[in-house]
Amino acid sequence: MQFLANAGSGFTSYYDEAKNKDTADAKTALSQFEGKKPCWTDPLSSSGYVIPTGILKAAGVTFKNAAFVQGHPTVVRALYATGICDFGATFIDARTSSSLAKDLPDVMDKVVVIWRSDAIIPNDNVSYASNVPADVRQKITEALLKITGTEEGKAALKAVYQIESLRAVEDTFYDDFRVYLEASGVDVTSLVK
Repeated sequence: MQFLANAGSGFTSYYDEAKNKDTADAKTALSQFEGKKPCWTDPLSSSGYVIPTGILKAAGVTFKNAAFVQGHPTVVRALYATGICDFGATFIDARTSSSLAKDLPDVMDKVVVIWRSDAIIPNDNVSYASNVPADVRQKITEALLKITGTEEGKAALKAVYQIESLRAVEDTFYDDFRVYLEASGVDVTSLVK
């Protein structure tokens, strides 16, 4: 996920687009958002609210109450328009949305990336209930990996679920995500209805 701001806002970008890498750590890059107003997508979005909030809090940055604008492209539009919020966060890279490119042809120049996080937010995943036996888990995992290992399987997953590939990971894969989730202060159990 990435933090964005209007190019004319006076914030310094610590992201080198040509090299696709950050030029400073999170604390250095994000400290300039101290006391500023963010635009978030919605309170249920990992990449548009929860994890960015956790990253900011872990970096010691406090910020004003947010504007929830209900979508990643809408965060970009709000930053483009200026005055609604000072900075925002989106998935990588919401500025390239086809609707934005059509409506705001100069969006890549007007809204800039300030800093990007590592890819710690998992996309869709397959998880098992704790009462599913280990042998059943193993068989399902093997079958899914076999499907994604064929061209037909890849095409089906992409057509139906927009999934490009699957891979098995250990629970530790989610450790960084958990750190920023905890730092965010969002109680995910309260989000389930």
